[in-house]
Amino acid sequence: MKYPRVSIIILNWNGWRDTIECLESVYKINYPSYDVIVVDNNSKDDSIEKIKEYAKGNVKIKSKFFNFDTMNKPIKIIEFSKTDKAFEKKQDENVENYINKLELVLLRNDDNYGFAEGNNIGIKYSLENLHPDYMLFLNNDTVVEEQFLKEMITWTETDEKIAAAGPTIYYYDEPEKISSAGSNMEYKIINIPKKKRNKKIKLKHEYSQAEAVSCVDGTALLVKKEVIEKVGAFDPDYFMYCEEEDWCFRMKKEGFKVLFVPKAKIWHKIATSSGGGFNSFLAYYKTRNKILFVRKNLSKYHMVTFIPSITGFILFHSMEAIYEKKYEVINAMIKGVIWNLKNR
Repeated sequence: MKYPRVSIIILNWNGWRDTIECLESVYKINYPSYDVIVVDNNSKDDSIEKIKEYAKGNVKIKSKFFNFDTMNKPIKIIEFSKTDKAFEKKQDENVENYINKLELVLLRNDDNYGFAEGNNIGIKYSLENLHPDYMLFLNNDTVVEEQFLKEMITWTETDEKIAAAGPTIYYYDEPEKISSAGSNMEYKIINIPKKKRNKKIKLKHEYSQAEAVSCVDGTALLVKKEVIEKVGAFDPDYFMYCEEEDWCFRMKKEGFKVLFVPKAKIWHKIATSSGGGFNSFLAYYKTRNKILFVRKNLSKYHMVTFIPSITGFILFHSMEAIYEKKYEVINAMIKGVIWNLKNR
């Protein structure tokens, strides 16, 4: 079997413990042709040093999903700052000849560029230096099953029209329950940007075959390189949240398919980078980006029919915030609406 080359891009921001657990699971997968890139969004919690110490074998992590492996350490670190020339253009040395799965590219950003632009920086580096066939965008607060990548590649290689694929995503704390199994977005009875197909349901008899969906979760998103070159990368206007819906929408608009692969499995800790729960950070970007998605991708008719949906969203979370005395959440949602009015 031919194994297409995959660049696995993991974004880190003040989350070295999660990132190290994620990396340890990634280095256990049974797919033989991949590179690992960690993009650090200017962390302030010693993430860079902790990740380096992990690569040396000096930071051992405990996980309920696997045992720490001392045999694959040390892992070679190839490190660049965003200000380095190698970050901006193709290196003189042929990087692809010495990258293998026991090495790690560490890209240090000079600011927090968010999910979209942070991953775009990883895309730029990968395209210019590693020349992959695919890119896998993986949240740092995940643990992957050893066959998940092989499962997705097997399916995406069956049809040149398949642009992207995603696995079944389970809750980290409830390993038998599903967080995401792909999404179908409805544009007639508007429920934008995402309508999940499940809510804490068991997998065993619900999903068994790979199938086309409107969107897969950005927690783990596999995309073909040629699709990125044709459709473009993540839209940085989103910063974080709704980027994958926008990207999948653009892919489908170009005639591509997006695939949900149920036998590919990962576990996700959910909302780690945003602080967990429906806080003001999440409230702002969820509100802002739901509206932004409709503005960018749908007609004026859809915007009109979307108004009741976003109003209901804001009212529901406002009542929740009042009950919990989190008034800053209401203020954040209002700011999300105002941002769209100012940036029309």
